[in-house]
Amino acid sequence: MKNLPVIILATITTTVVSCKKEAQAVSGSATSINTRKAIVTSNVWKVTSFMEKGIDRTPDFSTYLFQFNSDGSAIANSTGIGILYYGTSNLLKVIHTTLDDSGNHSGSEEQKLIITLTGNHHMDEINEDWKIVKLIGTEMWLMDNNIASSKEIHFTMN
Repeated sequence: MKNLPVIILATITTTVVSCKKEAQAVSGSATSINTRKAIVTSNVWKVTSFMEKGIDRTPDFSTYLFQFNSDGSAIANSTGIGILYYGTSNLLKVIHTTLDDSGNHSGSEEQKLIITLTGNHHMDEINEDWKIVKLIGTEMWLMDNNIASSKEIHFTMN
């Protein structure tokens, strides 16, 4: 009975340390495809930066909110006019077996978010197979490093 307070203290300490490690893993650089899918699909995203060939196109996307769902569906909500645009999204790991148009070499690996939305020319600009540059709980940076288009988009959690 004298050891009961020691056992309780040890249990609490172990629980706190375990929870802290788990929270750090999610907020840091998420590398697991399942962890990244959870981050992408559990948030509503807004565009905070959209650069195309060095031109700032962020204002074109200031009224949109994006949701990428775990079932593969995607929705863009134009909050200014209340119109919804529908499409698909897919987060996957790509292993390059040959040199591709982005300059990736055989055997290199990257994770991509493929977005396909329809409805207007802004959605056409979002439709890409985006390379994930940064993905943490509140930020998602994507890049299409195709020499012909050179786009980069930054989302933050809404």
